[in-house]
Amino acid sequence: MGKILRLTIAATILFTAALFVAANPAQAEAEADGASLYKMNCLMCHGQDGKGFALLKTPDMTSPKWQKDHDDKKLAEFIRAGKKPMPAYPPEKLSDEELKAVIAHIRSFNSKKEK
Repeated sequence: MGKILRLTIAATILFTAALFVAANPAQAEAEADGASLYKMNCLMCHGQDGKGFALLKTPDMTSPKWQKDHDDKKLAEFIRAGKKPMPAYPPEKLSDEELKAVIAHIRSFNSKKEK
């Protein structure tokens, strides 16, 4: 696949993801459910199983090494600030309780359950 086609596909996926997130913001009043929040906000770029997509250069969050190298504090910082091209999720988009729930769900991807 040519570089331009790959970039076009990646841009289309990210644009679609942005529209999806804008249309389905996290509900602050709802009880934090990490799996549901992940599905609403993260799945489109990181995959249902957390393995990511090579085309989008998203990480394989099932890797024990990745899990070990990214503690909860670092994950919270990435999620809050965003990391190009990932959008930021400040408290008005994702409460502290919801953030903790998403991180707990990301931890469930650890294929060896190492910390």
